[in-house]
Amino acid sequence: MTGALFLFAGLAFFIFGINRLNYLLAKIAGGSLQEKIVNLTKNDFVKLLSGVGITALFQSSNATTVILVSMTGAGFITVLESTGFILGANIASVTTAWIVAFKISEIAIPIFTVGVLGDFFIKKKNLKRFFVFLTGIGLIFYGLTMMSDSVAFISKSKFAMYLMSEFNAEVSIPALLLLTVFGVLFTAIIQSSAATTVMIMSLAATGFINLHSSAAIVLGSTLGATITAFLAAMNGTVDGKRVAFIHVFINIIGLIIGLLVFYPSVTFTAFIANLIKENNVAFTIVLYLTIVKIVTVIILFPLRNMITSLVTKIIKDKYETLNIRMEIPKLPFGASSLMIKTKLSDCMDVMMKHIQQMLFFSYKYLFDAKEASVVQIIERYENFIDSSHKKLVKAISESENSNNEVLWLFLKMSDEVESMADHIKEIAKYATRMHEVGFTISVAYRNVLKEAEELVYSLFKQVCVKMNYSEELVKQADIIERTIRAHKREVFSSLTSCVTDRYEEILHITDILSEYSKINHSIKRILQVNLDNIEGRGIFIWKAPTALPENKETVNENKGSITSS
Repeated sequence: MTGALFLFAGLAFFIFGINRLNYLLAKIAGGSLQEKIVNLTKNDFVKLLSGVGITALFQSSNATTVILVSMTGAGFITVLESTGFILGANIASVTTAWIVAFKISEIAIPIFTVGVLGDFFIKKKNLKRFFVFLTGIGLIFYGLTMMSDSVAFISKSKFAMYLMSEFNAEVSIPALLLLTVFGVLFTAIIQSSAATTVMIMSLAATGFINLHSSAAIVLGSTLGATITAFLAAMNGTVDGKRVAFIHVFINIIGLIIGLLVFYPSVTFTAFIANLIKENNVAFTIVLYLTIVKIVTVIILFPLRNMITSLVTKIIKDKYETLNIRMEIPKLPFGASSLMIKTKLSDCMDVMMKHIQQMLFFSYKYLFDAKEASVVQIIERYENFIDSSHKKLVKAISESENSNNEVLWLFLKMSDEVESMADHIKEIAKYATRMHEVGFTISVAYRNVLKEAEELVYSLFKQVCVKMNYSEELVKQADIIERTIRAHKREVFSSLTSCVTDRYEEILHITDILSEYSKINHSIKRILQVNLDNIEGRGIFIWKAPTALPENKETVNENKGSITSS
């Protein structure tokens, strides 16, 4: 009884430590780590190594995958880009088992003590995070030690001994399959392949379970561990589900490969362990698992594009959504106005495509609560535009090019696009509130919203998609503004005669009309700044150095700023 208690206590310490590191990883992933991951997406091999590094550091391939699910769902990286990270995380998931094999976990208490004291006394944010990390690692190591020391009680159970004698993977293929399934199910319950592996390594060290049976269970644990990321993605976006499925798919392939070559691979691993004079079975088990994972990645890494395409076909998107990366160009000092316009126009085109779809999805959702999934698409697009706007502003701000008016033009356009995304997201929020309380938009209000959306969308298409810039369109924007204002007055006037339980709906309708008005205003501003640029009025000037600075100090002194003439 005491042994079982210590085993579950060790598991609790281990899981708590993992959750501690997962929490820390999630906080870091919201800031600099997220940007670093995005910057690493240009090289597939670097993605693989990064997946190894992040997972080894935070001791959880599931944590890495959950972060990737979140980032893909938000549009920061594509499904294809996430595949390299997942393959790397798959290799590094054996790190915990190696820690036990080399008895590193025995330093758990000193690490935990330093972490707790540092977390308590240190106030500086980055240092505090480091000590939180040490606390999590200490808990993980201590849990591993407890589990390793407590499993001996199982070997004293007559029933357990009977099961192991009946199900011996070394001499029976049905036993091999049953033990593999046991590894899948047991790991799915405790949600940690590392914990399963450590328990099996400890039992094998006592002689309770042989090498082949141990290898079968830890092979199954690799698939069982994917349940966490899979469940995390169920209520997410389509792309998030695809990432989670890729994680599962990679481990299914690994399991199949492991089963197909099970007996020769176990024999080969035992030979290697013997060759390097590591005859203990725990070392051999973790070496076997590592070899299986490395072989799986070697096979699948060249096929990552095919895997992504296959998963995309299996998990279909109801709507054809955008998945375009925003490449922010460098703006060299000597670049002409035409070159800058060409480079930055490509960026604006990508942003405008996202706004166009956001307008479509938000309008569709207004009248149909069943289309709630499009809210996630809208949020993803808004995140994408917000991130792209920041990058574009940074690129323009750091530019030393002297084409002031062109730089300002795109800075202002990007700012207005970012505003439009915010307003469209607000429309979706108002629609959600109405759906939640069961409001059904009346025919009269439906027609009002339909006219407002069609007018704004028509102007957006002329100005932002077709890039038509004329005074006539400025007048059209003014007419749209007056029309929306008239509709708002009309809707407001019904407040005096409405039934009391409908006034909230009326207020939401007017709020939505206000958001359309603000979108119209942003389109008009994009139209006006382009007209100003074409006609050479130069209302706003972007000041930048007229010559290339000779040193860093000169750059800081001459850094551009926005002023009005």
